[in-house]
Amino acid sequence: MEKTGLAASISVTAVAVLIAVVLGDMQVIPQDDRGCKLDGGCEVRTRSVVMSTDKPEYRLGETVTYILHNEGDVTVKYPDTSRGAGVKEASGRQVAGNFPGFAITPLVPGERVVHYWHQTDSFSKLVRPGNFVAFATYAAPAHFVINSSLAYPWMDPADGQQLVLGTDKPEYERGEPVRYFIMNTGTEDLTVGMVHEIHIKNATGTVVETITRMYYPGTMVYGPQHVDRGTWFQPKQGADPGTYVVATLGLESAPFAITESVFDSELLPRNYYR
Repeated sequence: MEKTGLAASISVTAVAVLIAVVLGDMQVIPQDDRGCKLDGGCEVRTRSVVMSTDKPEYRLGETVTYILHNEGDVTVKYPDTSRGAGVKEASGRQVAGNFPGFAITPLVPGERVVHYWHQTDSFSKLVRPGNFVAFATYAAPAHFVINSSLAYPWMDPADGQQLVLGTDKPEYERGEPVRYFIMNTGTEDLTVGMVHEIHIKNATGTVVETITRMYYPGTMVYGPQHVDRGTWFQPKQGADPGTYVVATLGLESAPFAITESVFDSELLPRNYYR
């Protein structure tokens, strides 16, 4: 039956009121490409990956620590286990870090990945002082300087001495691996015999450990700026706290200390010894 007159008027009015109720005060709120309302109606997720170094300037030969930190709230995926991190010279030549591979490795929110660089290139030669950049995919680069004029108190060569023996820092905890190095700071090749021994001595001069080095086919040639590295692994319970030196080839390093505190081996990533 067709409605006429008052009934039809009431029906039209009711529909109009319903439309007014539904649409009258409704605002269309714009959304971003992830569907989050831009008026703060939902939490907007951000990607923020930060690269940094533990300090802006380093001594020549000092270990450089660079850190990749996911400060955002989304997981970032990388095509290699190093998360695309490395070090480049100011010229752009890469001197440290892995090149991209095929293993997809996530960096979850809040995760920090610590890398260590011992200032050597892929040929185990010490880099020249200058400006460097720690970089990683998705992160702004961190700039730092290697300064040859800075004092290196635990690497103190005698006047005119070209072959220098030192450790990568002046103090270690009980059980912490001690990294030592022999560096040619001169401008000419130096030749070392086929077999020589590295001695770890305590404060009384007593040898607490001997590490034998052997080179094939008979000699080791240290070219200018070449550095040869090794590691003294303390006994499982840790060496007694006190002062020690590394000695070899008639050289002796500046003293380094073993402290009372016990080292947590989980603090070192696997790439520390590279």
